[in-house]
Amino acid sequence: MLRLILSVLLLLTIFIGCTKSDVKPETIKIGFIGPLTGDVSFLGDIDKSATEIAVEEINANGGVLDKRLRIIYEDGKCTGSGGLSAANKLVNIDDVKILLVSCGQEVLTVSPVAENKEVILFATYATHPDISKLGDFVFRNSYSDADIAEIASNTIIQKYKRIGLISEQTDYTKGLADAFKAKFEEVGGEIVEESFASGTTDFRGQLLKLKDLDAIFINPSGLAQGELILKQLGELGYAKSLYGNYFGGSNQIQQLSESQGMIFFSDPSVAENLKKQAYFDKYEAKTGKLPDLTFPAAARYDAVHILADAITFCKEVNSECVRDYLYDLKKYSGVLGTYGFDENGDLSGIAPSVSIIEDETASPYSVQ
Repeated sequence: MLRLILSVLLLLTIFIGCTKSDVKPETIKIGFIGPLTGDVSFLGDIDKSATEIAVEEINANGGVLDKRLRIIYEDGKCTGSGGLSAANKLVNIDDVKILLVSCGQEVLTVSPVAENKEVILFATYATHPDISKLGDFVFRNSYSDADIAEIASNTIIQKYKRIGLISEQTDYTKGLADAFKAKFEEVGGEIVEESFASGTTDFRGQLLKLKDLDAIFINPSGLAQGELILKQLGELGYAKSLYGNYFGGSNQIQQLSESQGMIFFSDPSVAENLKKQAYFDKYEAKTGKLPDLTFPAAARYDAVHILADAITFCKEVNSECVRDYLYDLKKYSGVLGTYGFDENGDLSGIAPSVSIIEDETASPYSVQ
């Protein structure tokens, strides 16, 4: 009897000792796949900071369905193999039902896993044209390179019928190059094309073949290669027209003397609004600086809030319900502006922009 009483007292002591502060609250898990290392890690840093800010806000306001959001971070390296490895771990081991994915290269390999397991894949800076047809559980609040290709073709053909194109050999840049070539040739243009492998630092061989052309379109995957190409073109004395992909939107690139006058086709402009101002104040306070690229920072922040709203609406993490909620969303008012999703899960209501770098800053460019 004495032993029984002592056992009961021990259990009571343990129970009383477990205060509410000792018990971890329930969480809702979301998987993160992005380039935390490698040539495009600058994007992973932006996405991670934006995700953390949104999650901190949501959790500070009571979480979602009285549960805290918890992000499980995996390094997709902005590669197909890295993305697939991260997805298999997050879906099969961590049992997440929602994936936030950064790059198009990651999306292309992760989407079959998402479709097979009925997991929501929400991409925020994935522009490959093929993403539009990857399945019912794949969404993005990013534009498509099919849009970029059309805008670039219609802009360049006004001045040049024959141009050079130098592209990195990645899924992203190949998708943009193929779409641009098809559109440019459709409107009567001709392209002289060169390419280079990721990690290349000397582009002079390719550039020498293009330097006699009146215009060159630079199509790198990351900022480092774009910067090197600009500098090596300067060393070769190239002083004609330059065009570029998204890398022209980087503040770092805009400071280069070699980038002045370059027209680039890229992210939609993030309009000034109170949400944007409040968010970027928090971003600067958290990281000590503003993001080098505004659009992915805004898109990722919006994405986390959109998914939180969807889960709240569905009253649980139900993939089919969240999917249907996203398809029905047509007028979300976020940092990016007001937008929704079309029948392919693509961004609807916001279009890419055309800008020119002058005096170390980018401003809207209109065809003369």
